[in-house]
Amino acid sequence: IYGRVSSQVQVKESRESIRDIAKLVMRAKQDGYKSSLNPDEVEKWLASIQSGADVTRVIEDGDIIVDCQDLGLSGSLGEDKRPGLAHLQRRVESGEVGAVYITEGMSRLSRDRDQVLGYRLLKLLKQHACRIRTVEGVYNPAILRDWHHLAEDVDSSAEEMKTSGIRLGKRR
Repeated sequence: IYGRVSSQVQVKESRESIRDIAKLVMRAKQDGYKSSLNPDEVEKWLASIQSGADVTRVIEDGDIIVDCQDLGLSGSLGEDKRPGLAHLQRRVESGEVGAVYITEGMSRLSRDRDQVLGYRLLKLLKQHACRIRTVEGVYNPAILRDWHHLAEDVDSSAEEMKTSGIRLGKRR
């Protein structure tokens, strides 16, 4: 389970987005992943992160890893500035991860204007038979229909970043 919101303000104020990360624990367990984690415990842990407590940002129990190292970091940053994404990539490459659970689409993994990181991640997931699980459903990048859906998400988040950059540029 990969958790990310874009800013420290969102970490503190986006209670629903943070709560959705905890809900993914139950979804993963319903999907057959074994763990003694429960959403209430994860929600309390996330609340401590929101309050600024100095706690670990990765919980691993059984089949489930909840990685929130990138809470408060923009998706436009590369993996060199996002320890959670770098951790995820290493785990996917080693074959330890069979599915990545995210609260929204590919924008949680990448908001790269140039789409380079987003497509690189999609290729990595495809190569290692790793699925994406969102509230909408399960996507397998090795299936052409699913690839197109995920690629469309990469494209739309990049377009959104370009549009917001233009708007901010005009304000200056």
